[in-house]
Amino acid sequence: EWGLRADSPLGDCRRENKVIDKMDRFVDAIGETAGMLNKIFIDDGDRYGTFISRVVLVGGAARLLLGSARQLAVGPVLNRR
Repeated sequence: EWGLRADSPLGDCRRENKVIDKMDRFVDAIGETAGMLNKIFIDDGDRYGTFISRVVLVGGAARLLLGSARQLAVGPVLNRR
């Protein structure tokens, strides 16, 4: 569209303004989409981080509980020697 000639300079300006308006709308749409994707990625990261923290916490608590139970079971046997 940029290379097309109009009947007058005013026609050129109008045509170029329409193209610029289309470009502006396109850039605005890209910006909105990028913002939405950013929010989605941040929310996913928060969810994954929370999940991993809980897994580590539950795993640590389970290992502590099992280690304590093992010590209570094996400790008296080792002390009898």
